Amino acid sequence: MLRTFLKPTNLGQLQTRLHWVLRITAACCFIGHGAWGVITKEGWLPFFRSQGIPDDVAWKLMPIIGALDII
Repeated sequence: MLRTFLKPTNLGQLQTRLHWVLRITAACCFIGHGAWGVITKEGWLPFFRSQGIPDDVAWKLMPIIGALDII
Protein backbone atom coordinates (compact mmCIF):
# COMPACT_ATOMS: atom_id res chain seq x y z
CA MET A 1 0.00 0.00 0.00
CA LEU A 2 2.76 2.45 0.91
CA ARG A 3 4.60 1.64 -2.30
CA THR A 4 1.60 2.61 -4.42
CA PHE A 5 1.06 5.75 -2.34
CA LEU A 6 4.62 6.86 -3.05
CA LYS A 7 4.29 6.33 -6.82
CA PRO A 8 1.68 8.79 -8.09
CA THR A 9 0.49 8.35 -11.64
CA ASN A 10 0.42 12.07 -12.52
CA LEU A 11 1.49 15.49 -11.28
CA GLY A 12 -1.92 16.33 -9.80
CA GLN A 13 -1.89 13.16 -7.73
CA LEU A 14 1.63 13.95 -6.50
CA GLN A 15 0.58 17.47 -5.49
CA THR A 16 -2.44 16.18 -3.61
CA ARG A 17 -0.40 13.58 -1.74
CA LEU A 18 2.33 16.05 -0.84
CA HIS A 19 -0.30 18.53 0.30
CA TRP A 20 -1.81 16.00 2.72
CA VAL A 21 1.56 14.72 3.95
CA LEU A 22 2.62 18.28 4.79
CA ARG A 23 -0.72 19.08 6.46
CA ILE A 24 -0.57 15.95 8.61
CA THR A 25 3.06 16.43 9.63
CA ALA A 26 2.49 20.10 10.48
CA ALA A 27 -0.55 19.14 12.57
CA CYS A 28 1.49 16.50 14.41
CA CYS A 29 4.18 19.09 15.14
CA PHE A 30 1.68 21.57 16.59
CA ILE A 31 -0.13 18.89 18.60
CA GLY A 32 3.12 17.47 19.96
CA HIS A 33 4.57 20.80 20.99
CA GLY A 34 1.20 21.91 22.35
CA ALA A 35 1.00 18.79 24.51
CA TRP A 36 4.37 19.61 26.04
CA GLY A 37 3.04 23.05 26.90
CA VAL A 38 -0.20 21.71 28.37
CA ILE A 39 1.66 19.33 30.69
CA THR A 40 4.05 22.18 31.67
CA LYS A 41 7.50 20.74 31.11
CA GLU A 42 10.32 22.49 32.94
CA GLY A 43 12.44 22.30 29.79
CA TRP A 44 10.37 25.12 28.29
CA LEU A 45 11.41 27.65 30.95
CA PRO A 46 14.63 28.73 29.16
CA PHE A 47 12.58 29.77 26.13
CA PHE A 48 10.42 32.01 28.30
CA ARG A 49 13.46 33.35 30.18
CA SER A 50 15.11 34.29 26.89
CA GLN A 51 12.17 36.65 26.30
CA GLY A 52 12.37 38.13 29.80
CA ILE A 53 9.34 36.24 31.14
CA PRO A 54 9.74 35.24 34.80
CA ASP A 55 9.33 31.58 35.78
CA ASP A 56 6.12 32.09 37.77
CA VAL A 57 4.44 33.72 34.77
CA ALA A 58 5.87 31.09 32.40
CA TRP A 59 4.31 28.26 34.43
CA LYS A 60 0.92 29.95 34.06
CA LEU A 61 1.35 30.70 30.36
CA MET A 62 2.58 27.25 29.32
CA PRO A 63 -0.78 25.43 29.40
CA ILE A 64 -2.54 28.35 27.70
CA ILE A 65 0.00 28.55 24.89
CA GLY A 66 0.04 24.76 24.59
CA ALA A 67 -3.75 24.62 24.27
CA LEU A 68 -3.73 27.35 21.62
CA ASP A 69 -1.02 25.46 19.75
CA ILE A 70 -3.23 22.37 19.63
CA ILE A 71 -6.31 24.29 18.55
